[in-house]
Amino acid sequence: SMALGDKVTGSVSSMFLDHCIARYNEAKDQKELKRDSVTMYSRKFRRAKDISVVDDPIIKSTIQTLMMQQNELHYEFDLTDDIEIYIMEYTEASAGYVDWHNDFSSKELYDQSKGRQIKLSLSLMLNDDFTGGELEFDEGTQQLGKGEYLMFPSLWRHKVNPVISGTRVSLVAWQYGPNWK
Repeated sequence: SMALGDKVTGSVSSMFLDHCIARYNEAKDQKELKRDSVTMYSRKFRRAKDISVVDDPIIKSTIQTLMMQQNELHYEFDLTDDIEIYIMEYTEASAGYVDWHNDFSSKELYDQSKGRQIKLSLSLMLNDDFTGGELEFDEGTQQLGKGEYLMFPSLWRHKVNPVISGTRVSLVAWQYGPNWK
């Protein structure tokens, strides 16, 4: 079901992409990528490593501006400037994947009592030298190319299919807004 508008796709500049890839490589070198640091689920739900990159001012301002602009054009959700941004790594060795979920209800940090909920989700591919790892929605799969992003309402169910070969690296972001009424 395509409630609340459709998916939005686009691509980022090669300069911004290079910046994100450099941040990922640095995180890898420093062994900053942690397994399951933001999920309350067992390994059965998700096999990936991640690092929060919301403290990187270039990443934060670029992603937030992109999400706010696309929101104005396509969704008109009531958003705050509260955002989370992670770089995610799914490897062939762990058959990295994420099972069916929606970001709105499955995030550990989601808490209606705080007066905020995740409303808009973004996935940006930082590489394309892997197989498998497609983003799947109820109506079908979507494989993004390097530098391409997909934005969608956080209520939508989706999953990441297991990586068959190589390593899938993506940047994901969740934009908050006041509780859904």
